[in-house]
Amino acid sequence: PTNVNADSAALAIAVAMAADELVFVSNVPGVLIDGAVVHQMDVADVEAAIAGGAIGGGMAPKVRAATGALVSVPAVRITNLEGLENGGTRIVAEKG
Repeated sequence: PTNVNADSAALAIAVAMAADELVFVSNVPGVLIDGAVVHQMDVADVEAAIAGGAIGGGMAPKVRAATGALVSVPAVRITNLEGLENGGTRIVAEKG
């Protein structure tokens, strides 16, 4: 049997499709800080939130995978099924 990381597989598909956005579907509505979904973050925000302890547990590797994917796609969104249309947290290289 082969084990494939779902986030890595999703990135490969997004790159092959030249997607404008990669979506990581999770069991949470987005990146939660103080119990609220943060709608947009850039790489500096992500690293500061991890360093400050606002992002931890299983979300830390997911947001790091998202920031790593930004070399191949313009944006990454983390959301749950309910937020697929326009919810979740959008992560970009730099806010602009």
